[in-house]
Amino acid sequence: MNIIVIGASGFIGNHIYTMGKNDGHLVLGTTNSKRNIDLVAFNMVSDEIKNILTLNFTTDPANTICIICAAISKIDFCVIDNVYSEKINVHATIRLIEELSSLGIKVVFLSTDYVFDGKDGGYSEEDHVNPITEYGRQKVKIEKFIMDTSSSNLIVRLSKILGDNQDYLHPFSEWYKQITKKETIYCIKDQIFSPTFVGDVYKGIIALINKRCTGVYHLANSEIFSRERLISLFIEKIGMKTEIVEKELKDFYFIDNRTLKSYLNSTKFQNEVGLNFTKMSDIAERFAANAVQLRA
Repeated sequence: MNIIVIGASGFIGNHIYTMGKNDGHLVLGTTNSKRNIDLVAFNMVSDEIKNILTLNFTTDPANTICIICAAISKIDFCVIDNVYSEKINVHATIRLIEELSSLGIKVVFLSTDYVFDGKDGGYSEEDHVNPITEYGRQKVKIEKFIMDTSSSNLIVRLSKILGDNQDYLHPFSEWYKQITKKETIYCIKDQIFSPTFVGDVYKGIIALINKRCTGVYHLANSEIFSRERLISLFIEKIGMKTEIVEKELKDFYFIDNRTLKSYLNSTKFQNEVGLNFTKMSDIAERFAANAVQLRA
């Protein structure tokens, strides 16, 4: 398989890029903000995708997929600079999808649980989207564009994504820094999500592609955690202590809203590919082991 990863310098994108190469696929990764000799410079706003693709990708489009990981995902920034975030997350993304479609390349678009309002939780692919954040509204615009213009592309909705080391910014690495500094960890009370290992995102996408799946799928662990419970699990596995304080959402003074019950129902995905998701306790244990090695 030929894989193009747009945004391969980010947390999810880099794992997809690296795991794809390790599996023997021909992988091309792009970057816009970080220098990496393995990645190709690509500006979604001004560059054309065809100008960075080698013949291996353009002459065999039926065997090529493009996974769009690049996005401005900071919730408050999407409101603070709505013009710029819309430029990247909507207009540039639509232009890229149109260019890929003209080349006959299948698109895999990474979306989010933030397309829902978070009032109920357990959302399936058939549930009505109702975003309460600008970031979620921008994702919905792309989902709608894809569903209105193509029946062959794939939309993969994700929940909270975590890793097993400190190389990238994700909840475990953030909490670990706070724990080592003996800082109190403040978390939103009653916020519930479906934490999923970043490596499972890659495995799930490849499984969906191999099954020739199209449309919308929720790629999310069936384990459901409140933020406080997940932090407590992590602290237990790390073997260190710090104080956890739950606060009401209103007490954080965010600029934009936050969803509370955003966990996803992944039954459709599981019925299609049957992936065994990695348990959060195992990821926390692996993080702890990696942290010990770094300290040694």
